[in-house]
Amino acid sequence: MLDSKPSIEQKYVDAIIDATTSPSPEIDKFSTWLIGGAAASIALSVSSLESLTSNIGQGITKAFLTVLALSILLGLMQKIIAIQISAAKTVDKAAEEAIAKIANLHSEEAVRDASKYMQENADSVKIIVGYISAFPPPLRAKLTESLVNPGKKAKYNTQIGMFKNQLQILGVQVLSIFIAIGLVVHGI
Repeated sequence: MLDSKPSIEQKYVDAIIDATTSPSPEIDKFSTWLIGGAAASIALSVSSLESLTSNIGQGITKAFLTVLALSILLGLMQKIIAIQISAAKTVDKAAEEAIAKIANLHSEEAVRDASKYMQENADSVKIIVGYISAFPPPLRAKLTESLVNPGKKAKYNTQIGMFKNQLQILGVQVLSIFIAIGLVVHGI
């Protein structure tokens, strides 16, 4: 928020949280490989369905294809979370850069602490009202409510929570691949 300068402690916490969630793109890449493998396995299985069912049975073939489809859905869920984490980091960085640029332009010289400058020279209430008014009415109400009654979760706790969910979903996705392989081995 623009009404208070972030303390050095808060900046340190921000840095630790950014570092904690930094493996998100690598997790997303690995999940993409799993999605590709599952999709290729489904395509190969469907193209040789008769041979597959004669070797491992119709029930196991159905279960195998279902588990692979589940793996793809889990991968897509993980991708949504990875996008949310990336978007949050991008928005934070863009906001910091925009505040620095505005402070420098307004002061007509380089500003060392853009947050402090904005706090001293801008009307925070007008900024918040202007920001909230840019959203559609249902979101305006939620944003206003979150400002009036801040929730128990901080913004960064949400990022850490999303990262934890991303890891858990990847774990289930990997498990589903192993289950699919186990089904085929069991059928043979």
